[in-house]
Parts: sequence; structure tokens; C-alpha cells
Amino acid sequence: MNTLNQNLLVLSLGTTGGHPRYAYKVCQCFPTDMNFKMLVNERADFKFHLHGNVISISTFQSLFQIVIKTMFWLPYWVLKNLKFFRSFDVVYVPYPHPWHTIIGLFMSIFNKKIIFTIHDAQSHPGESYPIEMWFTNLLARRSSMLIFLSNFVKNQYFNKLSKKIPFGIAPQGSIDLIGTFKRKVHTHKPKLLFLGRVLEYKGLDILLEAIDTLEDIKGLTVAGKFNYDIRYDNHRVKITNSYLSDEDLFNLLDEADILVLPYKEASQSGIITLGIKAKIPMIITNVGGLPEQLDCESGIICEPNAHSLRKGILTLVNSPELFNKIQNSLEEKSNHLDQNWQNTV
Repeated sequence: MNTLNQNLLVLSLGTTGGHPRYAYKVCQCFPTDMNFKMLVNERADFKFHLHGNVISISTFQSLFQIVIKTMFWLPYWVLKNLKFFRSFDVVYVPYPHPWHTIIGLFMSIFNKKIIFTIHDAQSHPGESYPIEMWFTNLLARRSSMLIFLSNFVKNQYFNKLSKKIPFGIAPQGSIDLIGTFKRKVHTHKPKLLFLGRVLEYKGLDILLEAIDTLEDIKGLTVAGKFNYDIRYDNHRVKITNSYLSDEDLFNLLDEADILVLPYKEASQSGIITLGIKAKIPMIITNVGGLPEQLDCESGIICEPNAHSLRKGILTLVNSPELFNKIQNSLEEKSNHLDQNWQNTV
């Protein structure tokens, strides 16, 4: 679908995490003569440096505000700015959000085209907002085109959706971080890193079990906002329970030797794209779309259990040649990663 000569509205009303960064990176790759505006959340922790293309609005900060502002303020604001919304030909929704769905459905009344990126085909175990999938499905059925980040999610989604909608596959590209990553040097006592929002399906418990009696590591850093409580008793484990800035992400990836994604279930992972950019050897599990992002030439693929993870860690610890070979493969993979953004555009 060619939108170059059409007026495009991009919706990005999320506040934290990788979604706003994903939306920004897509817009950053638009041609210079693209006619677009981006509607963003004024409370987003990520600043959108897109000159005059950004319009900020206030959304909600509590459950009470979600109900009141969604039922009363949002319809009023949309109708008040009806001329503005009708000036666009296409709406691009880079990730799900309740207000994205409401605005998108409103725009579809006026026969505006909707392009929607689907990140997940179903809610992950432990997700705080399962209603998000309801909003996702509602908007997807009115979309003119869907974009998926992996074949796994595309197949999973169309298995439950009776209506066939035009689609494209565009894996996520790299997210730029400040600084230049240093090349890793193999060590027989590596520092492991678990990075990103911590939910039960991401398998931190099996990683902790895998390293419990493993003497061949210097330690494990777990960094990201926790959505549940976990008990552990290991002096080599350092936990940072907070949202991470770009500077935090860079420093953590630059200081670690091996990045581990012990997921029990997954769609795909933005953490892998960060790992590729950092050219840090990774250990992932054979679930969801993760093997589409990182093949066995570029990382270690394990089964989602403690024994397999332990074996994967020891494989990298005991093989300097493999460690360096993986880094070389990631170097090449990183050079091609930005092309993924062009595929999305």
C-alpha cells in the first residue's frame, strides 16, 4: 500500500517501554517528503524529535481516568478536532492501545485506511492488561493491512481470525542507543544479563535454577521492571527492579558478556534486536518467533528448561572459538538490521 502521496496519521499514545521507541524509529525512516503527523502521549518517557510532526495530548494515569476520559473526554476531543482527523487518508497504528482502537474505528467510519502492526497474537501469561487483545482484534478486523514482526505471530493470528486481511512481514529493526559498543572478549567467568520487563513467562525462574550450582559464571544481572515477586538466594545475582533508560540499556549491554532470554513462551523480542546491535553473544529458547530472529549461526538456541540453559551457558564458556564466531555473525547481522525498518516503511 503506497502512502507516499497521502496524508498519514501515526498514533503512539503509550508511555513506557519499547513500543514508543518502535513507533519513533518507523517514523524516523519515512521519506523526507512524506506528509505525516504523529499523535503522542505528553507523558511518554521517550522524546519524539520529529520537528513539527508531533502533536502531544494527555491520556490517563489511573483506572478511574481510563474510564472517565475514554467515555467522555476522548469522544469530545475527537469531535472537536473532526476537521483535523478527516484531513488524513491513512492511519498507521504501530502497536495496540485502547485509544488507538477508538480513534482508528472512528477514522474507519470516514473510509480512512488503517495499517496496524500486530506484535502479539494472544496475551502472554501474566500480562496485566488482557483486554488489550480485545482492542487489538477489534481494530484488526477494520484494518486495510496488517503488519507482523514474525511469521510465527502471523500464522498464530490468522489461525483464529476468519477474515482474511492483506498483510506484510517486517521484522523489527535495531533501536539506536547512545555510544559505541566494545567488542566482547571471551572469558571463562562470564557476566550474564537478563534484560527487559520481567513477567513469569520470560523464564527467569528457570535461569536462576540453571545457574544455582554453576560455578563457571561471575554473576547474573537482572534488569527491568518486575510484574511479579520472585524469591532467590544467590549472592551472585544482582537485581534492578525499575524501568530502564537508553543509557541504562547501553551500559548493561556493554558490560555483560552473555545475554540470556530463557523465555517459556514468546512472540518475538525487541531484546534480541538490542543484543544484535550490541553484538553480544546470546542464549535464547526455542519458542515462538525467537528462532526467526536469531538462528544457530548467531546464537545458542536451547529448550526452555534449566538443564538445556545450563548446557548452553557452558557451551559458550568452554568454546572461545564459538564465542568469537557468534560475534562475527552478529556483526554482519547488525549491518543488515536497519533494512528491517525500510521494510516496515
